[in-house]
Amino acid sequence: MKQLVHLFCFFLLVLVSPAQATDNFPPEFDPKPLKRTLPDNDPYYGPPEVAIRKLLSSEKKNRGTNHFCVVGYAWPNNGLDIWVYWADEKRLLQWRGFSDRKRREAGLITAQADFALEENTVATPNDINGRNDVVTRAWWYAVVNDCAAHGEHFTIKPFKP
Repeated sequence: MKQLVHLFCFFLLVLVSPAQATDNFPPEFDPKPLKRTLPDNDPYYGPPEVAIRKLLSSEKKNRGTNHFCVVGYAWPNNGLDIWVYWADEKRLLQWRGFSDRKRREAGLITAQADFALEENTVATPNDINGRNDVVTRAWWYAVVNDCAAHGEHFTIKPFKP
């Protein structure tokens, strides 16, 4: 009986372990990342708020309140994709990581990808037609919703650059 209880506890532990918890990626994520991550302590990214403020200053959007969500995905090749959703502008930006602090902090200004909902999304994968400046709306919403559920949220009040 004692062995049965231990076995049950082991299976329960496996079912709720963090490794298992990361397997719930939306079906639009193909291939699936290994896990979610946040950029705060990564040497190529760091705290998102600094980069977000630089982006707002650059785009002259620092006079109003802005809302952001940040989520990252780790890949089998040790790659890392950090996505920043700018809710007020309906933009999904892929943060460009750098080892140099100044370049890293400007990494959202020079985003690796910038997908605006109305301008850079299409209905189906066939509509992408080899372009790298568009994604499907389903994928765009999958990342945004995943960020809402698992990402780090920032509300940036008006500020002077």
